[in-house]
Amino acid sequence: MLFFEKRAGVYYLHRLTAGGIISGQICGSPYSSDVWSSSSVTGTYTYIGATVVPGASGAADSRDGYASCMVLDGAGTYHLFYSSTTSDPIYQVGRSTGTAPGGPFTKVSAAILPAAIKGQPENPEVFYHSGLGCWVMLTNQVNVSAGKTVSNRAFFSASLTDWSAASFCDYQRICPMDGANVIGLPRAARSSAANNLPVIDTASNALGAVAQTYDTNPTSANDFNHVGRKILWSALEPAAKGLLFTAPAGAAPLFQDDFSTETAGTLGGQNGWVDYSGSNAKPVVVAANGSVPAYLNMQSSVGASLVVNTKPGVVTQPAAFSMKANFAANCGVGFVFGYGTSSVSFFHFDFDDVGCAIAWVNASGSETTPASVSYSSVAGVDTVFQATVQNGTIVLTANGTKVLTYTPTASDQIACLSNGGSIGLRNGYPGNGTRIVRSFSYSVPASAGVAKTLTRSLTHANFVAEFAVMFDTSVSGGYCDLFYRLQSTTDLNNGYRLRLSAGTPIASAVAVDVAGVDYPITGMGTDVQATQGVLANFWHRVKLTVQGNRHQVFVDGEKQADFVDANFLSGVALALSAAGSNSRFRLMSLRSGDEVAVTGLTPGQVVTLRGPAGMPITSKVAKNDTVLLRANHYPQTSIDVGGVDVLAPSGGIWGGDVIAYPISGGGQPLPGFRPGFH
Repeated sequence: MLFFEKRAGVYYLHRLTAGGIISGQICGSPYSSDVWSSSSVTGTYTYIGATVVPGASGAADSRDGYASCMVLDGAGTYHLFYSSTTSDPIYQVGRSTGTAPGGPFTKVSAAILPAAIKGQPENPEVFYHSGLGCWVMLTNQVNVSAGKTVSNRAFFSASLTDWSAASFCDYQRICPMDGANVIGLPRAARSSAANNLPVIDTASNALGAVAQTYDTNPTSANDFNHVGRKILWSALEPAAKGLLFTAPAGAAPLFQDDFSTETAGTLGGQNGWVDYSGSNAKPVVVAANGSVPAYLNMQSSVGASLVVNTKPGVVTQPAAFSMKANFAANCGVGFVFGYGTSSVSFFHFDFDDVGCAIAWVNASGSETTPASVSYSSVAGVDTVFQATVQNGTIVLTANGTKVLTYTPTASDQIACLSNGGSIGLRNGYPGNGTRIVRSFSYSVPASAGVAKTLTRSLTHANFVAEFAVMFDTSVSGGYCDLFYRLQSTTDLNNGYRLRLSAGTPIASAVAVDVAGVDYPITGMGTDVQATQGVLANFWHRVKLTVQGNRHQVFVDGEKQADFVDANFLSGVALALSAAGSNSRFRLMSLRSGDEVAVTGLTPGQVVTLRGPAGMPITSKVAKNDTVLLRANHYPQTSIDVGGVDVLAPSGGIWGGDVIAYPISGGGQPLPGFRPGFH
């Protein structure tokens, strides 16, 4: 069954028809569809006719054409939206029209979405959203090479019949929060009592939240086109306003290389690289191989290897460098700065699996290490390393955490910062293990090196914060910060910072001392993961739970930090900050916890917390006069006792609320502890 609806007292069942078999288990292409009807939901259904069939050779629906949803407009026309596929396959969305819910339907177009934004859409679900004031189309996106659906994309259009100017947003993807391995088939919760229109729930969201079902998490890794998938609920929460931090001028990379265009072998002579390794072993470029990205291996068994890049020319301060790399034990790679100035003098900023160092090679070729530090890292794990040279100071960071700062005082070192020279990469020696560099970039840091910051006074201690964030680009170097438990409203010292870095798979939390030096938090939990990459143009959902001395960070449902630190147990201000990439925040909220208490109950009463469209979140049977209902996300829409007494306050139900039963006749006061951008 493709979809099922009731119109004017008649039930219509839209069915998928297939001409093939996949893996001997389920129906396969070519796909088409037909419709059946009955006066009773449990009665005998009568065949009406075909709704969509594949088109002619060369058409956008030459292989598949099957119905997905239907919309009735104000003029009495039924618009049937359908999935269309070519034999390549290339996926699109088509539209047919008819004058009755059972057809017949006439094709208008088999490809209505703009090619530039459509992706590989399938299974369209179309409805009008009164809060947004536009038509919405939910689709799943097919990863053709992987042979499965991997994300859900929404399109927005002012017109039901013309989607050429539509915009889009990817709102779900494979991740711990949404589902593992596959995700697809989004469907809005509809009401048969309202002519099959989706329920736009304004109780917990002023614009109107939409409850949707989707399928995910098959019983085995082999997807077999939806075999064994589970049906899950989720809520789509629109926002009319957001907070935008624009990237300061000069933040974009002036040179970057992911080593995907070079051929395997000696790096020198390719993409501006010059090899100064002398008689030492040369770094080797390994070309892309299937799903394994290209990379540069700076491994050397003879001596230190050195490559510089001539494309940027002479680079002086201010300058920022970034690389994504991982090293074998006791191995590392460093940034080269100022090579060629004052004969052979230059800096190299070195990182390895146990620490980092700022090294100086003088005009005579003698090398010293004016600054170094040890820190905990993991050999063989991809890490984003960065160095900034600005205002006479060198700052090194690892995964967004500042680990070393050095301000030269020697005249030749100061001159090198100002005069500059060539930039590049250098491996450290001894050690013959692998030194994998996946990307390298150079940019001018954000103007004055000061990120844009917005501060809000708010006395707080224990809380749960949630917000959505999007980077316009996923280039390494961009980041956004949430500062919390700050001890002052006038600066960002003395408190904690949560950082989400563009182009990395990790969110990091650090404490900040009175001098503004970042100290990495130690003692991360053993269940912490960091596999979910930060994507461009995707709304990442971030959750920060702070209770006493324990801090937990989740990105898209994956725990990325879990630590204990008691330096600051409360604060008087919060702050948001960002630099390096346009960063957008939406739906930011703080609440006191994840539990709602309902009091005054009689043992045996069933209490249910519900989301948009009555979506059940959790339910408990009262054992005494109080139940605690827990949800991972708020706001939720309502609470009912025995399915009869219902509380649905304007603004929703929030974690930390205490609700006294009986609840009929009005809502309860809500916490005033929720700054937000809505």
